[in-house]
Amino acid sequence: MSVLIRFSQKRRVFRRVTEKPKADPPSAFLACMARVAGQAGKIQETLMPYYINHFTCSAAAWPKDRDGEIAAWTDMVGDASELVEGESPVKFTGWISNTEGYVLLEAASKAEVIGICAQFWPLFHNDIMEIVPTAEAGPAILAGAKRGWERRR
Repeated sequence: MSVLIRFSQKRRVFRRVTEKPKADPPSAFLACMARVAGQAGKIQETLMPYYINHFTCSAAAWPKDRDGEIAAWTDMVGDASELVEGESPVKFTGWISNTEGYVLLEAASKAEVIGICAQFWPLFHNDIMEIVPTAEAGPAILAGAKRGWERRR
């Protein structure tokens, strides 16, 4: 089975229409992006921004007893897994320590992303950022740098 990946200045992503790819733990960010883009089959083109959420545990909000904490972890991990495996904007979740991690989302708006992340509040603090592809950001950065140097002359 081949994988089609195409990102352009308009953040085009090709997504499968015939069937959803099976959820498997990606070994790298590119594997995640390949899964997001879809696999061979009938495709449709969609324009969706990407967001990355850096989440951290809010220790003060967690239960103080052992059973409560274990139950909260069980619920949080289960809910996050369901979002990745289901038909949601969440495309990837990963942990960088036992108290923080990242979520990659493909959503129509930041408000939609905020709504998803709010499900995990107050146990987690969320720092949500839109990812701008290099094809779009690069020219803007270069133009801004040139304007900055022109002002210094």
